[in-house]
Amino acid sequence: MYRPVRYPTEVGRESLEIRLHLPDLQTLAGRGDEVDSVVVRLRSPGGPAGARTGRAADSGEAAAEMVTRLNALPLGFRAYTSAELAARNSSPFEVIARFHRAIGAVTVLASSVFLVAIMTLKGEEMRRQVGVMRLIGVSPRTVVGTVLVIAAGVALLGSAIGVGLGYLLSLGINAYYRSLFDTDLVFSRITPPLLGTSAGVCALLGIAAGAFTAWRVLRRGPLEQLGR
Repeated sequence: MYRPVRYPTEVGRESLEIRLHLPDLQTLAGRGDEVDSVVVRLRSPGGPAGARTGRAADSGEAAAEMVTRLNALPLGFRAYTSAELAARNSSPFEVIARFHRAIGAVTVLASSVFLVAIMTLKGEEMRRQVGVMRLIGVSPRTVVGTVLVIAAGVALLGSAIGVGLGYLLSLGINAYYRSLFDTDLVFSRITPPLLGTSAGVCALLGIAAGAFTAWRVLRRGPLEQLGR
């Protein structure tokens, strides 16, 4: 009797399992020659042998070929590869993934509005400095470049703070739910592609906010910016 590591679909279950040899199980149940599922593992996933029948199957071309051969046998069972079973059983996780993407999109939109507001205030603070720079002959291109660099820096700084906060929250989420469900599953993960996407989106938003702020600043004349 043991408590196995739970699969994602079994996280909420509080149950124990008993592992027996097949003859002992048949004797205990009073039934013989009955099997719900048979798992056949490949010795080498890229090799020519093996597949899983019933609930699971090994991935790879060799497993797919073996599944095709097994399904052609008139033995009254259905064989699947692990990829096929994952596709059949992952619909709830697809819904959760779409929900997470929607939350991410809303968060990005809200943060972009917040970033534009910050850069607008920053532009108003820089109004006199920009007026002085233009009066002494600094080109508008230099002013625009300065505003873009400031906006991108603010966005990347916010991204770094968000990544740090997300990493701490991820550690807390994994620790809490692993303890709650008594499992080794990873509930939250921060991956390098995610970090790259986050930094790229933040940089683009910063450049866009900086361009908008630069346009607002430069559409006024130098004397108007100085309050004259």
